[in-house]
Amino acid sequence: MDMDLAAHDRIWRVNCHGNVHACRSLGKPMIERGQDGSIVTLGSINSLLPLPLPAYKPGKAAIERLTQILAAELGRHGTRVNSVAPTYVWSPQLEARVNAGPCDLRKMMSTHALDRLLGGPDDAEAIAFLCSPAVSHITGVLLPADAGWAAAVSYMSYARGVS
Repeated sequence: MDMDLAAHDRIWRVNCHGNVHACRSLGKPMIERGQDGSIVTLGSINSLLPLPLPAYKPGKAAIERLTQILAAELGRHGTRVNSVAPTYVWSPQLEARVNAGPCDLRKMMSTHALDRLLGGPDDAEAIAFLCSPAVSHITGVLLPADAGWAAAVSYMSYARGVS
C-alpha cells in the first residue's frame, strides 16, 4: 500500500510498456509485408503466483495477456506470438544484491526443482524453440523456462512443513 508510485510507474514502463512497444515495432511491419514469423515477449515465472512484488508481478502477468491478445490478432497474418517466463537470471544486478546481503542465493535456489539459475547463452534456447518452424502450430503460450520453479515452489513449501 505504501509503494512509491513513481517506482511503480517506472517498472510498468519497462516491463509492460516495453513489450507493447517492441511488439508494435515488429508486428506492424510483419503485417504490412505479409511476412510469417514469430514474436516472443519476455514475461516472468514470478507472474504465476502472488508474491510481494506489487508492480513487477502484475506488469509481468499483463504480458501473458498481451501475448494472447496479439497471438489472436496477428495469427491471421501468419505471425505467432508467445512468451517466455524465466526464473531468476544471474545478472550483475542480482550478483550485487546477493553480495550485499538482501538476496540469499541458497534460499532462492531452494525453491527450484533444478539447482541452477539462468544467465548463460544456452538459456536463450526457449526463445529459439518458440521461433522454430518445428513449432509453427504453437501461439499464445507462456513457456516457463524456470528450472522447475513453478513445479517446485509450493511442493517445497509443503515438504518443509508448511501445510
